[in-house]
Amino acid sequence: MNQLKKFFEEKGIGVYPSNIQAVGGGKINQILHDHRDDLNCRIFCIIDDYEYELNSFDHQIIIRTSAKKSILKKNEYIYPYFYSCEDEFKSPLPKTEKPIVGFCGWGSFHRKKIIQAVQNDKKLHANFIIRNAFWGGKPHDPGIIKDYRKNIQESHFTICNRGAGNFTMRFYHVLSASRIPVLIDSDIAFPLEDQINYKEFCIIGKDEEDIINQIHDTWQNRDIEHMQQKAGEIFHSKLSMHTYHKSLYQSLIKIK
Repeated sequence: MNQLKKFFEEKGIGVYPSNIQAVGGGKINQILHDHRDDLNCRIFCIIDDYEYELNSFDHQIIIRTSAKKSILKKNEYIYPYFYSCEDEFKSPLPKTEKPIVGFCGWGSFHRKKIIQAVQNDKKLHANFIIRNAFWGGKPHDPGIIKDYRKNIQESHFTICNRGAGNFTMRFYHVLSASRIPVLIDSDIAFPLEDQINYKEFCIIGKDEEDIINQIHDTWQNRDIEHMQQKAGEIFHSKLSMHTYHKSLYQSLIKIK
């Protein structure tokens, strides 16, 4: 947030003083309304599960983690969750006998079917650690964090279906580790889609069957190590804490 704020304010574009975080749609809309006449405060960075329409004003630039793609307005952009991501580029995981599909976390409603579909496919290696709550009920436990990061790094593909909001922190953690995210399209929007073709290094499907078929097709017909390398390169060059603000600025320039 600090780098983004400094970058835009040096260009004469005011930024709301802090991330608007985990406050819900009502509070977000109230903040936007309170600044409806403030032309010196234009960019609002929102880290929240709220995925529905926001009552923003034309001069405001909304950067939000969670949204339905179908309701995004022209002044709204997706905010990558670059917190707790890998700081350094990771080497690709070499091909093994079977594709390794990983997941370490809460097997919530949006993830149960794809987890089961992978487990039922004998041609896939399911590398799963299933928790019974978000971060196993202990978000700062070093052992749980270590398991989570190790699971991503030891899997070619990682399930990244949405969580409570229409986004997932895991998606960005996987990209930053130079691995391949796998997710069902839930009317989800990605950051900088005008600059990035996510299908080059992600598997995005309409349902569980489509995802399984795409994993097998990708494994047989595409360069897995190149896809992983591309995922890491895109994250660190465009979506990280140190690079996103510059990439976002390029998207804003295109609209002017």
